[in-house]
This record gives sequence, C-alpha cells and structure tokens, in this order.
Amino acid sequence: MLPTVLFCLALVSCTVGQAQVPTLPPVCQEYSSATNTPPLLKLSNDFTVDVETVSVETGRVTNMIMYYSQSQNMIRLNIYDAGQKNDLYFYFADNEILSFDYTVGRGTCTVLSDLKNQPDTFIVGGIKDGKNAQVPMTVLHLTGQSGFGTNDIVLSQQSTGTARGMDTITFNSCQKWQFGGQSAVLNVTHHFSYKTWQRPDTGSVPIMIEIVGSALLHKDVTTIHHYYNFFNWKESVEPFVFETPSGIICQGRAGDRPFPASPSYIKFAGEVIDRNQGYVRYVEELYDSDDDIVVMRMQGMQDIGTTGGMNHFTYIRDYDSGR
Repeated sequence: MLPTVLFCLALVSCTVGQAQVPTLPPVCQEYSSATNTPPLLKLSNDFTVDVETVSVETGRVTNMIMYYSQSQNMIRLNIYDAGQKNDLYFYFADNEILSFDYTVGRGTCTVLSDLKNQPDTFIVGGIKDGKNAQVPMTVLHLTGQSGFGTNDIVLSQQSTGTARGMDTITFNSCQKWQFGGQSAVLNVTHHFSYKTWQRPDTGSVPIMIEIVGSALLHKDVTTIHHYYNFFNWKESVEPFVFETPSGIICQGRAGDRPFPASPSYIKFAGEVIDRNQGYVRYVEELYDSDDDIVVMRMQGMQDIGTTGGMNHFTYIRDYDSGR
C-alpha cells in the first residue's frame, strides 16, 4: 500500500502500530478561542495544483499533483517520490480509495474501503458527513479538527508575510497530527497570495504551508521542519482526470457492475493491415442475433494486393437453418 502521503511525507516515514510514548516536548499552545477570528479566503470548488513537499532535516523533496472536485465528490493525488510514481483516487460516494502502484508492469491496484478509518484519508482532511470530500480549506488543513481532542483548529492571527519572495496573507495555528500510535505537535503557517502581486489567478490562492514542530516516530522524538509549496494553481480539473488508468484491474471495488448487454444488431467495417505481407484488406461484418445470421464481406484472397478492384467475397453463416 502506498504510504500515507501528507502525514508521512511531512514526518518522513510512518508505520501503523502502537508506540510506547515518550512525551512530546511543548511546541505550541493549543488555542482555546480567538477573540478576533480572521475571515477565511474563498477557494474554487474545483482545482488542480502542483505541490512540492520539502523536508529540510532529511534533504528530501517529493512532488505531487492534487486534483480536487467538490462537484464530482472526488480527489486524486498523483505522487512522484524517489523515482517512483503512484496514484491515490478518493471516491467518496463509493466510500473507497484506489491506490495505484506503477513500479511493476502496467501497475497494480489496491482497493481500500471504509474511508473514515483509512490513514490515507488524513491527507485530504478527512471525510465530511460520512460520504463527501471536505471543503478546500479543510483539505489544506486550515480548518477542521485541530487534533487536540474534538476541538476545531483555531487561527491565532492573520497578518502579512513573505513566502518565496512574495508578499502573502498568513494564518497561524497549532495542530496535532496523529494516527496509528504516531503523532506530531506543529506550528502551522499557511501563506496565500496577496494583492500586491499580479498573478494569473482570479483571487487569493495557496502559496506555501510551513510546519515546524516535534514528532513521535517509531518510539523516538524528532524535530521536523517542512514546506509545502504550491504551483500552477488552476480553478478547474480536466474532464477525464478521475478515470482510472487503462489496463489495470481493481479487484473488489464497491461499484463493480457486469459488462453492459450487447445490442442484437451490430454492423461495422474496417481494414486489416498486414505489415509482414505488405497489404491492406477490407472487411465488413454484420451480426444479427434476432435473425441468427452472420455476414462477412471481404476481398477474395486472389485479389489481395492487386489493382483489379475489391471483388468482394461474401461469407454467410445462417444459424437458423444451420448453413
């Protein structure tokens, strides 16, 4: 199974299991309330964005493309890490994740059911109302649960800042990211584009998320410092981006359906190209299950490769008469 991306890339690596806890040192204070709650920005309900994940302490960079569609109730993450490509498809209506690993042959598919209890769902901010993708700000971990009990994230302040040399609007929060016996307490700073810079986007969009904190991994406490850089923000997704890759079968999908029934009458024509013999052969076929008959028209073998015309040869199989 593909590792849980956002949490695991942020924390370098993850294993599922119970750890005997050393105590995490205090990193930031859980804010119980905010006297002046800053207004949140509005993001598009459909977007595509490139995300570069940078781990400062390990010198590791991972690239990802996120496709988000609230209208289709789907999210896809296309991940490129250490020379390997993977895909995660979140189908919220079907309550499943399709995980594609392309390291062998065309690739393999693993079906992960019950989204609510899948660690990978943490990447996209969890699940809303048991069957829907979270809103964009929760997918970006700016809103939603803080990880401290059932408390929601409280933004400590809104100000202006800088990210990658650009003026930004910043939101700060204290969060606890955890599952599978592992956890991290983090200072989280979200940077969004500011009006002083001209951009192709129609409004303010994510520029960067910075996290600084301490994580409990494999029974050890480690300091982490990571960036999520956002590039090429588009307020749309391509029409076929949520279609699964051709040639890879996903066994056990929730929406498995039998092959659709064939029509009782089919007629088509085509060409058979034989590169070895150096000829093109015309073929026309008709299938009629109501009348139990098959008709095939083609060039006779003696006319193939000549200039004497098509001289169609017709082959009729009448299943009603047996001839």
